Amino acid sequence: SARAYEAPEGEVEQALAGIWAEVLGVQRVGRNDNFFELGGHSLLALRLLEQLRRRLPDLGLDLQRLMARPTIRGLVEASATSASALTPLNKAVEAVPPLFCIHPGFGTVLGYLPIARRLDGVRPVLGLACRTLADPAHRDESLDRMADDYVAMVRERQPVGPYHLLGWSLGGTLAARMAARLEALGQEVRFLGLVDSYVSLDGEHEAPKPWRGEFPVFLESIGVRLDAGCVLPEGIADPMQAEEALRDWMQAQMAQGRATGLGAHEGVTAGELVRLYVTSRALAETARRSRGPVDAVAAAAHCWWVKDRPQAQVQGLGRQLGASVAHGYVDADHIRIVESEPLLQALSRLLAREASA
Repeated sequence: SARAYEAPEGEVEQALAGIWAEVLGVQRVGRNDNFFELGGHSLLALRLLEQLRRRLPDLGLDLQRLMARPTIRGLVEASATSASALTPLNKAVEAVPPLFCIHPGFGTVLGYLPIARRLDGVRPVLGLACRTLADPAHRDESLDRMADDYVAMVRERQPVGPYHLLGWSLGGTLAARMAARLEALGQEVRFLGLVDSYVSLDGEHEAPKPWRGEFPVFLESIGVRLDAGCVLPEGIADPMQAEEALRDWMQAQMAQGRATGLGAHEGVTAGELVRLYVTSRALAETARRSRGPVDAVAAAAHCWWVKDRPQAQVQGLGRQLGASVAHGYVDADHIRIVESEPLLQALSRLLAREASA
Protein backbone atom coordinates (compact mmCIF):
# COMPACT_ATOMS: atom_id res chain seq x y z
CA SER A 1 0.00 0.00 0.00
CA ALA A 2 1.14 3.56 -0.72
CA ARG A 3 2.76 5.41 2.16
CA ALA A 4 0.78 8.43 3.37
CA TYR A 5 2.44 11.74 2.50
CA GLU A 6 4.01 13.53 5.45
CA ALA A 7 5.45 16.97 4.78
CA PRO A 8 9.11 17.67 5.60
CA GLU A 9 9.66 19.36 8.94
CA GLY A 10 12.06 22.21 9.52
CA GLU A 11 14.47 24.02 7.21
CA VAL A 12 16.91 21.13 6.73
CA GLU A 13 14.25 18.57 5.78
CA GLN A 14 12.59 21.10 3.46
CA ALA A 15 15.91 21.86 1.76
CA LEU A 16 16.63 18.14 1.38
CA ALA A 17 13.17 17.54 -0.09
CA GLY A 18 13.68 20.30 -2.65
CA ILE A 19 16.98 18.78 -3.82
CA TRP A 20 15.44 15.30 -3.98
CA ALA A 21 12.54 16.59 -6.06
CA GLU A 22 14.96 18.22 -8.54
CA VAL A 23 17.12 15.13 -8.92
CA LEU A 24 14.20 12.68 -9.14
CA GLY A 25 12.00 14.89 -11.32
CA VAL A 26 8.99 14.69 -8.99
CA GLN A 27 6.74 17.45 -7.66
CA ARG A 28 7.04 16.73 -3.96
CA VAL A 29 8.90 14.48 -1.55
CA GLY A 30 7.59 13.52 1.88
CA ARG A 31 9.85 13.12 4.89
CA ASN A 32 9.27 9.34 4.96
CA ASP A 33 9.40 8.72 1.19
CA ASN A 34 12.07 6.20 0.15
CA PHE A 35 14.54 7.47 -2.46
CA PHE A 36 14.49 4.16 -4.33
CA GLU A 37 10.70 3.85 -4.20
CA LEU A 38 10.51 7.23 -5.95
CA GLY A 39 12.58 5.94 -8.86
CA GLY A 40 16.08 6.53 -7.57
CA HIS A 41 18.90 4.35 -8.89
CA SER A 42 22.67 4.24 -8.53
CA LEU A 43 23.47 7.12 -10.90
CA LEU A 44 20.74 9.32 -9.43
CA ALA A 45 22.05 8.50 -5.96
CA LEU A 46 25.48 9.79 -6.95
CA ARG A 47 23.95 12.89 -8.57
CA LEU A 48 21.96 13.53 -5.40
CA LEU A 49 25.07 13.26 -3.23
CA GLU A 50 26.90 15.72 -5.46
CA GLN A 51 24.10 18.24 -4.96
CA LEU A 52 23.89 17.60 -1.21
CA ARG A 53 27.62 18.11 -0.74
CA ARG A 54 27.51 21.36 -2.70
CA ARG A 55 24.35 22.81 -1.16
CA LEU A 56 24.17 21.21 2.32
CA PRO A 57 27.79 20.41 3.14
CA ASP A 58 27.31 20.59 6.91
CA LEU A 59 25.25 17.37 6.91
CA GLY A 60 28.33 15.33 5.96
CA LEU A 61 26.28 12.77 4.05
CA ASP A 62 27.85 9.99 2.02
CA LEU A 63 26.77 7.03 -0.10
CA GLN A 64 26.71 4.59 2.80
CA ARG A 65 24.31 6.74 4.79
CA LEU A 66 22.05 7.33 1.81
CA MET A 67 21.88 3.58 1.20
CA ALA A 68 21.20 2.84 4.86
CA ARG A 69 18.68 5.64 5.54
CA PRO A 70 17.09 6.51 2.15
CA THR A 71 14.43 8.94 3.44
CA ILE A 72 14.52 12.66 4.21
CA ARG A 73 13.89 11.95 7.87
CA GLY A 74 16.45 9.13 7.88
CA LEU A 75 19.18 11.26 6.32
CA VAL A 76 18.76 13.97 8.92
CA GLU A 77 18.95 11.36 11.66
CA ALA A 78 21.89 9.65 9.92
CA SER A 79 23.96 12.83 10.15
CA ALA A 80 24.19 12.11 13.89
CA THR A 81 23.90 8.30 14.10
CA SER A 82 25.55 5.18 12.71
CA ALA A 83 24.26 3.53 9.54
CA SER A 84 22.30 0.28 9.40
CA ALA A 85 23.51 -2.62 7.27
CA LEU A 86 20.00 -3.37 5.89
CA THR A 87 18.72 -1.06 3.14
CA PRO A 88 15.25 -1.06 1.52
CA LEU A 89 15.84 -0.95 -2.25
CA ASN A 90 12.23 -0.72 -3.42
CA LYS A 91 8.68 -0.34 -2.13
CA ALA A 92 7.36 -2.29 0.81
CA VAL A 93 4.64 -4.77 -0.21
CA GLU A 94 2.13 -5.70 2.45
CA ALA A 95 2.09 -9.38 3.55
CA VAL A 96 4.89 -10.37 1.10
CA PRO A 97 8.18 -11.56 2.67
CA PRO A 98 11.20 -9.58 1.45
CA LEU A 99 14.01 -10.80 -0.76
CA PHE A 100 17.24 -10.32 1.21
CA CYS A 101 20.16 -9.55 -1.13
CA ILE A 102 23.60 -10.14 0.38
CA HIS A 103 26.48 -7.88 -0.63
CA PRO A 104 29.16 -9.04 -3.08
CA GLY A 105 32.90 -8.59 -2.63
CA PHE A 106 32.72 -4.79 -3.00
CA GLY A 107 30.53 -4.65 0.09
CA THR A 108 27.80 -2.42 -1.40
CA VAL A 109 24.30 -3.41 -2.49
CA LEU A 110 23.98 -0.90 -5.36
CA GLY A 111 24.37 -3.75 -7.85
CA TYR A 112 20.99 -5.16 -6.79
CA LEU A 113 19.04 -2.06 -7.83
CA PRO A 114 18.05 -3.48 -11.27
CA ILE A 115 16.56 -6.51 -9.49
CA ALA A 116 14.80 -4.26 -6.98
CA ARG A 117 13.28 -2.18 -9.80
CA ARG A 118 12.08 -5.31 -11.61
CA LEU A 119 10.39 -6.58 -8.42
CA ASP A 120 9.04 -3.18 -7.39
CA GLY A 121 5.45 -3.52 -6.24
CA VAL A 122 5.73 -7.33 -6.36
CA ARG A 123 8.20 -8.13 -3.58
CA PRO A 124 10.18 -5.87 -1.24
CA VAL A 125 13.94 -6.09 -1.70
CA LEU A 126 16.32 -5.44 1.20
CA GLY A 127 20.06 -5.13 0.62
CA LEU A 128 22.48 -6.24 3.33
CA ALA A 129 25.73 -4.23 3.04
CA CYS A 130 29.14 -4.94 4.55
CA ARG A 131 29.66 -3.22 7.89
CA THR A 132 33.17 -2.09 6.92
CA LEU A 133 31.62 0.46 4.56
CA ALA A 134 30.26 2.40 7.53
CA ASP A 135 33.05 1.51 9.97
CA PRO A 136 36.52 1.22 8.38
CA ALA A 137 37.87 -0.37 11.56
CA HIS A 138 35.40 -3.26 11.33
CA ARG A 139 36.92 -6.59 10.30
CA ASP A 140 34.98 -9.81 9.88
CA GLU A 141 36.54 -12.87 11.48
CA SER A 142 35.25 -15.43 8.97
CA LEU A 143 32.49 -16.05 6.44
CA ASP A 144 30.78 -18.34 8.94
CA ARG A 145 30.77 -15.62 11.60
CA MET A 146 29.41 -13.17 9.03
CA ALA A 147 26.62 -15.61 8.20
CA ASP A 148 25.77 -15.90 11.90
CA ASP A 149 25.64 -12.11 12.26
CA TYR A 150 23.63 -11.65 9.06
CA VAL A 151 21.08 -14.26 10.10
CA ALA A 152 20.58 -12.29 13.32
CA MET A 153 20.07 -9.07 11.31
CA VAL A 154 17.62 -10.76 8.95
CA ARG A 155 15.63 -12.29 11.82
CA GLU A 156 15.47 -8.93 13.55
CA ARG A 157 13.69 -7.62 10.45
CA GLN A 158 11.73 -10.84 9.75
CA PRO A 159 11.56 -13.06 12.88
CA VAL A 160 10.17 -16.20 11.18
CA GLY A 161 10.22 -17.75 7.72
CA PRO A 162 9.69 -18.41 4.97
CA TYR A 163 12.92 -16.65 3.97
CA HIS A 164 14.06 -15.58 0.52
CA LEU A 165 17.80 -15.10 0.00
CA LEU A 166 19.81 -13.93 -3.01
CA GLY A 167 23.59 -13.63 -3.18
CA TRP A 168 25.85 -12.44 -5.98
CA SER A 169 29.60 -13.13 -6.03
CA LEU A 170 30.83 -13.37 -2.41
CA GLY A 171 27.20 -12.82 -1.42
CA GLY A 172 26.42 -16.21 -2.92
CA THR A 173 28.48 -18.19 -0.43
CA LEU A 174 27.18 -15.96 2.38
CA ALA A 175 23.56 -16.55 1.33
CA ALA A 176 24.16 -20.32 1.19
CA ARG A 177 25.74 -20.30 4.65
CA MET A 178 22.83 -18.22 5.98
CA ALA A 179 20.33 -20.67 4.48
CA ALA A 180 21.99 -23.59 6.28
CA ARG A 181 21.87 -21.72 9.58
CA LEU A 182 18.24 -20.69 9.19
CA GLU A 183 17.31 -24.30 8.46
CA ALA A 184 19.28 -25.46 11.50
CA LEU A 185 17.09 -23.09 13.53
CA GLY A 186 13.98 -24.82 12.20
CA GLN A 187 13.14 -22.08 9.70
CA GLU A 188 12.07 -22.55 6.09
CA VAL A 189 14.16 -21.07 3.28
CA ARG A 190 11.75 -20.95 0.39
CA PHE A 191 14.04 -19.30 -2.14
CA LEU A 192 17.84 -19.46 -2.42
CA GLY A 193 19.36 -17.74 -5.46
CA LEU A 194 23.10 -17.70 -6.12
CA VAL A 195 24.44 -15.45 -8.90
CA ASP A 196 27.93 -16.30 -10.20
CA SER A 197 28.80 -17.21 -6.65
CA TYR A 198 32.19 -17.37 -5.04
CA VAL A 199 33.13 -21.04 -4.62
CA SER A 200 35.73 -22.50 -2.27
CA LEU A 201 37.23 -25.78 -3.50
CA ASP A 202 39.92 -27.95 -1.95
CA GLY A 203 43.31 -27.30 -3.49
CA GLU A 204 42.45 -23.82 -4.75
CA HIS A 205 44.26 -20.96 -3.05
CA GLU A 206 44.81 -17.36 -4.11
CA ALA A 207 47.71 -15.63 -2.43
CA PRO A 208 47.24 -12.00 -1.36
CA LYS A 209 48.68 -9.37 -3.71
CA PRO A 210 50.65 -6.24 -2.70
CA TRP A 211 48.13 -3.43 -2.28
CA ARG A 212 50.05 -0.90 -4.38
CA GLY A 213 49.60 -3.03 -7.47
CA GLU A 214 46.11 -4.11 -6.51
CA PHE A 215 44.58 -0.64 -6.00
CA PRO A 216 44.79 0.47 -9.67
CA VAL A 217 43.40 -2.92 -10.73
CA PHE A 218 40.50 -2.44 -8.32
CA LEU A 219 39.79 1.02 -9.74
CA GLU A 220 39.81 -0.37 -13.28
CA SER A 221 37.36 -3.10 -12.24
CA ILE A 222 34.80 -0.40 -11.43
CA GLY A 223 35.59 1.60 -14.58
CA VAL A 224 38.03 4.17 -13.15
CA ARG A 225 41.43 4.40 -14.85
CA LEU A 226 44.51 6.24 -13.65
CA ASP A 227 46.81 7.89 -16.19
CA ALA A 228 49.90 5.87 -17.06
CA GLY A 229 52.10 8.32 -15.17
CA CYS A 230 50.20 7.92 -11.90
CA VAL A 231 52.47 6.02 -9.54
CA LEU A 232 51.68 5.62 -5.88
CA PRO A 233 54.41 7.27 -3.79
CA GLU A 234 56.28 4.95 -1.46
CA GLY A 235 55.38 7.07 1.55
CA ILE A 236 51.65 6.35 1.36
CA ALA A 237 50.54 4.06 4.18
CA ASP A 238 48.58 0.87 3.64
CA PRO A 239 44.93 2.06 3.64
CA MET A 240 43.94 -0.96 5.69
CA GLN A 241 45.74 0.78 8.59
CA ALA A 242 44.90 4.39 7.70
CA GLU A 243 42.90 5.64 4.71
CA GLU A 244 43.83 9.33 4.84
CA ALA A 245 47.07 9.34 2.81
CA LEU A 246 45.66 7.30 -0.08
CA ARG A 247 42.45 9.34 0.02
CA ASP A 248 44.39 12.61 -0.27
CA TRP A 249 46.54 11.25 -3.11
CA MET A 250 43.47 9.99 -4.98
CA GLN A 251 41.72 13.33 -4.48
CA ALA A 252 44.72 15.07 -6.06
CA GLN A 253 44.62 12.75 -9.09
CA MET A 254 40.90 13.41 -9.55
CA ALA A 255 41.36 17.18 -9.21
CA GLN A 256 44.12 17.13 -11.83
CA GLY A 257 42.03 15.07 -14.27
CA ARG A 258 44.37 12.09 -14.05
CA ALA A 259 41.59 9.67 -13.11
CA THR A 260 39.31 8.95 -16.07
CA GLY A 261 36.09 7.00 -16.45
CA LEU A 262 34.47 8.81 -13.52
CA GLY A 263 31.33 9.55 -15.58
CA ALA A 264 29.51 6.55 -14.14
CA HIS A 265 30.74 7.55 -10.68
CA GLU A 266 29.97 11.26 -10.81
CA GLY A 267 29.63 12.50 -7.27
CA VAL A 268 31.71 9.74 -5.69
CA THR A 269 34.52 11.15 -3.58
CA ALA A 270 38.09 9.94 -3.35
CA GLY A 271 37.32 8.88 0.20
CA GLU A 272 34.45 6.67 -0.93
CA LEU A 273 36.59 5.03 -3.63
CA VAL A 274 39.27 4.27 -1.05
CA ARG A 275 36.66 2.95 1.40
CA LEU A 276 35.28 0.66 -1.31
CA TYR A 277 38.78 -0.66 -1.90
CA VAL A 278 39.42 -1.19 1.82
CA THR A 279 36.11 -3.01 2.14
CA SER A 280 36.75 -5.27 -0.83
CA ARG A 281 40.25 -6.08 0.38
CA ALA A 282 39.02 -6.81 3.91
CA LEU A 283 36.37 -9.15 2.50
CA ALA A 284 38.95 -10.90 0.32
CA GLU A 285 41.12 -11.49 3.36
CA THR A 286 38.12 -12.85 5.26
CA ALA A 287 37.38 -15.23 2.39
CA ARG A 288 41.00 -16.45 2.37
CA ARG A 289 40.72 -17.23 6.08
CA SER A 290 37.50 -19.15 5.47
CA ARG A 291 38.53 -21.95 3.14
CA GLY A 292 36.06 -24.79 3.10
CA PRO A 293 32.73 -25.80 1.61
CA VAL A 294 29.29 -24.45 2.39
CA ASP A 295 26.96 -26.71 4.35
CA ALA A 296 24.28 -28.71 2.55
CA VAL A 297 20.82 -27.17 2.51
CA ALA A 298 17.33 -28.58 2.16
CA ALA A 299 16.13 -25.64 0.08
CA ALA A 300 16.23 -25.92 -3.70
CA ALA A 301 19.03 -23.68 -4.96
CA HIS A 302 18.88 -21.70 -8.19
CA CYS A 303 22.34 -20.87 -9.56
CA TRP A 304 23.19 -18.54 -12.44
CA TRP A 305 26.70 -18.40 -13.91
CA VAL A 306 28.59 -16.42 -16.50
CA LYS A 307 28.94 -18.63 -19.55
CA ASP A 308 32.71 -19.19 -19.16
CA ARG A 309 32.67 -20.13 -15.46
CA PRO A 310 34.87 -23.24 -14.96
CA GLN A 311 32.78 -26.39 -14.69
CA ALA A 312 34.82 -27.60 -11.72
CA GLN A 313 33.47 -24.67 -9.70
CA VAL A 314 29.89 -25.05 -10.96
CA GLN A 315 29.81 -28.77 -10.18
CA GLY A 316 31.74 -28.29 -6.95
CA LEU A 317 29.17 -25.88 -5.53
CA GLY A 318 26.37 -28.22 -6.59
CA ARG A 319 27.98 -31.08 -4.64
CA GLN A 320 28.43 -28.87 -1.58
CA LEU A 321 24.82 -27.68 -1.51
CA GLY A 322 23.63 -31.26 -1.69
CA ALA A 323 20.05 -30.27 -2.49
CA SER A 324 18.12 -29.89 -5.69
CA VAL A 325 20.28 -27.44 -7.64
CA ALA A 326 19.27 -25.81 -10.94
CA HIS A 327 22.03 -24.21 -13.03
CA GLY A 328 21.61 -21.56 -15.70
CA TYR A 329 24.12 -19.63 -17.79
CA VAL A 330 23.98 -15.96 -18.79
CA ASP A 331 25.84 -14.24 -21.62
CA ALA A 332 27.28 -11.49 -19.43
CA ASP A 333 30.39 -10.79 -17.40
CA HIS A 334 30.59 -11.06 -13.62
CA ILE A 335 29.73 -7.39 -13.03
CA ARG A 336 26.84 -7.09 -15.49
CA ILE A 337 25.14 -10.40 -14.81
CA VAL A 338 22.95 -8.84 -12.08
CA GLU A 339 21.45 -6.39 -14.58
CA SER A 340 21.10 -8.86 -17.46
CA GLU A 341 17.61 -9.38 -18.83
CA PRO A 342 17.72 -13.22 -18.71
CA LEU A 343 18.51 -13.12 -14.97
CA LEU A 344 15.85 -10.48 -14.28
CA GLN A 345 13.24 -12.50 -16.16
CA ALA A 346 14.18 -15.72 -14.37
CA LEU A 347 14.04 -14.11 -10.93
CA SER A 348 10.68 -12.49 -11.68
CA ARG A 349 9.26 -15.81 -12.87
CA LEU A 350 10.57 -17.86 -9.95
CA LEU A 351 9.55 -15.41 -7.25
CA ALA A 352 6.11 -14.88 -8.79
CA ARG A 353 5.63 -18.66 -8.96
CA GLU A 354 6.70 -19.00 -5.32
CA ALA A 355 4.35 -16.20 -4.22
CA SER A 356 1.36 -17.87 -5.86
CA ALA A 357 2.18 -21.35 -4.54
